[in-house]
Amino acid sequence: MFVFAWTNLSQSWPGHKPLIQATVIYTTLDTMWIAARPQLVPGPLGIIFHHMFVLALCVYTLTIGEAHAVYGSAMLLVELNSSLNMLRRLLHHPMWCELLFLSSWVALRLVWIPAIATLFVLSASGVKEFPEILRMLVPMDGVEQAQIPIFVAASASALAFLQYYWTFTLGKNVLQRAFRKPNKKAQ
Repeated sequence: MFVFAWTNLSQSWPGHKPLIQATVIYTTLDTMWIAARPQLVPGPLGIIFHHMFVLALCVYTLTIGEAHAVYGSAMLLVELNSSLNMLRRLLHHPMWCELLFLSSWVALRLVWIPAIATLFVLSASGVKEFPEILRMLVPMDGVEQAQIPIFVAASASALAFLQYYWTFTLGKNVLQRAFRKPNKKAQ
């Protein structure tokens, strides 16, 4: 998904709508899988809430919010971080993978997603002139075409809030792993 999101933002194939349609299918199936097997993921309720906000944004974009489809691709860049998360777990947390994962976490989850949410809140509030820092970080073509509805700004804000909640949880886990004493094997 990350690769398609990136190519979409570069005005290339496959386009925002097919990517968002694929996201709806994937998110729906993943939600059903998590609901059926919650013990297989950490924090299943938070992930399901996250999926509900993602689906709300996708349905909006596919129905009445086509001018804002660019933001579907923009927000899906976070899938790079999700992929690195799976890789680091699969490889049992090597340092190089931890560093890539944590760097992408900060850039995408703590800067990029909140920047988009801030843009949405400002647009929903009727702002027409956006701060220069947002203009440098976030694509502007969607908000320049049409104002963001309040419920879309609220959904994006909820996703941004979840990023910070998960950051607290991640930080706690990383610190616990870093300061865990090695197991001494019985001799």
